[in-house]
Amino acid sequence: MDGKKDHDLLPTELLHDLAQEDNLAEMEFPDGGLQAWLVIAGAFFANFVIYGVVYSFGIYNSFYLNLGIGSAAAVAMLGSLGISVMDIVSVPASLLAERFGYRPVIFVGTIILTSGIFFSSFTTSLPLLIFTQGVMFGLGASCIYFPIVSLPSQYFSKRRGLATGIALSGGGTGGLVFSQLSARFWTQSGWPGP
Repeated sequence: MDGKKDHDLLPTELLHDLAQEDNLAEMEFPDGGLQAWLVIAGAFFANFVIYGVVYSFGIYNSFYLNLGIGSAAAVAMLGSLGISVMDIVSVPASLLAERFGYRPVIFVGTIILTSGIFFSSFTTSLPLLIFTQGVMFGLGASCIYFPIVSLPSQYFSKRRGLATGIALSGGGTGGLVFSQLSARFWTQSGWPGP
């Protein structure tokens, strides 16, 4: 460190010195290969589902209002609660992924998210919807989303931007597809949809 103390170094100098000390500069990334691209595909579909549900909540909002399960403000809280819980639990979910590994945390998140959406399909009670589609969905989504955001950087160096872009584009694609499919489902099934 050339006799300088840590607080005297610029952030880039400090990072450079830390990288040399920890041999981080010697890390190799697969930069492709079947496993790396399958991870990106999995991240794409995880974002597809999570943000497909989040971005299409306006359709659900109309559906719930037509069922008369609560006031417009109470029903709108469902969509806000899911994304809020997801963001509030982000730090613990990330710490769990670092401690126990990404696969177990994503697996548990998948079970919680799927259970929340599944159980919400059986109820028209606002408190139960708040718990299932709000809290359970948010907890599960947090355990899935925050670990998968960092996965592309573990498999790619040269193509990191492309891999991250593909993985995160699942959110917008999911919002487009989920809202269209939900509207068509309610129209064709005879439910009092939007």
